[in-house]
Amino acid sequence: MTLKQQPERRERRGHGLLAALVGVALLGLTAATTLGATSFTAQVAGTGSFQSGTLLLSKTNGSGNCLSSSNSAGSITTNINAACPGSDLNSSTTNVIGTTVTSNLTLTNQGSVASAGGLALTTGACTAVAAPYGASALNPLSSGSDTSGFCGNVYVTIFNSTTGKCLVPAGAGACPAPSSSNTLSTLASGTTTLASTLAAGGSVALTISTQLGTGATNADQGLVASLPMTYTLSQ
Repeated sequence: MTLKQQPERRERRGHGLLAALVGVALLGLTAATTLGATSFTAQVAGTGSFQSGTLLLSKTNGSGNCLSSSNSAGSITTNINAACPGSDLNSSTTNVIGTTVTSNLTLTNQGSVASAGGLALTTGACTAVAAPYGASALNPLSSGSDTSGFCGNVYVTIFNSTTGKCLVPAGAGACPAPSSSNTLSTLASGTTTLASTLAAGGSVALTISTQLGTGATNADQGLVASLPMTYTLSQ
């Protein structure tokens, strides 16, 4: 071995010793981390819930109450009730020419959701048929023949008692006396806004006045007019 080779061996020994020391240090750090070091944790838990609102409309008239959907649990499907009892117009059999009669009804948002779309009345076509007074001892089948013109001879006004505003005919304050300007024929097949909005729990009270007009004749006796009336509450 020459003298020039000895320093090179010493240098390799130095590198090996340094590598060994580093390996021992890393092994000790790993052991310390595995056996002794831990981390802090904190935790809370719960259950998230999401509930949908309800938009329900009730109507109260002289025949009682009617709800857009049944009160039974789990029954809201279409939320449309097309078979409410009673008449929203005066259905007395004693109506005569020139006498005004009234019907009162209340519409209420029974749901939890406010109606931003408002409440509207939509009417169908008015039809009239014979309605003989069956208790007549001599001629129980008697009735008039003016079924085509009867709807036009029934005058009507609609007053919003909640706001104090006439809706049919439209105007501020009280409604005028029923006249030939507004009849079941002119009210038919149209839409009337009853309220622009209706809060949850809010109500609209209506007074509907009807009168057999002065244009009626004997041919208008013993007839009954039918006007489909649908109230819609919109979100």
